[in-house]
This record gives sequence, C-alpha cells and structure tokens, in this order.
Amino acid sequence: GPAVDPNGDVYFSDIPNNRIHKIEHASGKVSVFKEDTGGVNGLMFGPDGRLYACQNGRQRIVAYDTSGKESVIASGMRSNDLAVTAKGEIYFTEPPARKVWFIDSKGAARVVHEGMISPNGVRLSPDHALLLVADYQTRWVWSFQIQDDGSLAYGLPFHRLEVPDELA
Repeated sequence: GPAVDPNGDVYFSDIPNNRIHKIEHASGKVSVFKEDTGGVNGLMFGPDGRLYACQNGRQRIVAYDTSGKESVIASGMRSNDLAVTAKGEIYFTEPPARKVWFIDSKGAARVVHEGMISPNGVRLSPDHALLLVADYQTRWVWSFQIQDDGSLAYGLPFHRLEVPDELA
C-alpha cells in the first residue's frame, strides 16, 4: 500500500513499471521517486525517516533514504507487505509460505507466525500493542498481541470483513 511521509507526501509502488512514485502534498505533482525497484510492493516509513519496502522480485526487505539510496535490511525471503514499529523493528508477510516474519532492531529475522491461508496486509494498532494481519483468501483480519521480544501471542481471527451481497 501507499506510505505517507511527515510532509504529507504520498509514495506508492508501480509494480508493472518497476517504480515508486511520489505525490507531493503541497502541489499534487506526481514524480518518480525511484526506478528499478525490483518489484517493490508494500511501503511504510520508519521512525528514522527512511521508506521501507518489500522488494519481492529480489526477495529482500530494503529501505530508501530521502535521495532514494537503497539499503538492504534482510534478504532471502519473499514478501508482500510490512509494518515498521516505533523501535524500527519490522513485521512482514510472506503469503506463499503462509508466514509472518519479524526483523529485530539488529537485523535478525525470524518467523513469528505460520498457518494463515494467505497472510497479506499487515498493520500495527496505534499504540503498537497489536499486530493486525489480513488473510486475503478469507474475510478475516487476525489480531496478535506483540510481546517484548517481538513474538506474537494470542492470535485469532478478530475482524470480519464484509462486502455488499451483490459483490460477493
């Protein structure tokens, strides 16, 4: 999904064209922020001001500084969407493997949940106490309590998404 920086500028991925675009809040002007992104999908700004991204095509999690310079955070896994905590820790989903991953502040990655049919969108509650993960092949958004070490506890399908009958 799109990400918004502190100035209100919106960044979004253009997967088919391998780019990240920026919409300037003040003028509405659309520009290319980054070319040759390696199939970037999920985007989110971290507390350090960098734009974090799921670079699924290259099987990496990366971060871009304001000039677009890329840093690799983790590699060797597919990803779809991510959420960055106030501590700079990262949760991301790997739908084909049915996994939710956690990257700690030192860059160590580990699986923190397995078994959802297709974990996709991932977001933090406003207080960062809960991690919410959409299972896109069902109508459920799972809720997990985040533990001090980044582990997830008490996961359950909590929010049921409904659509109008004529769209179902």
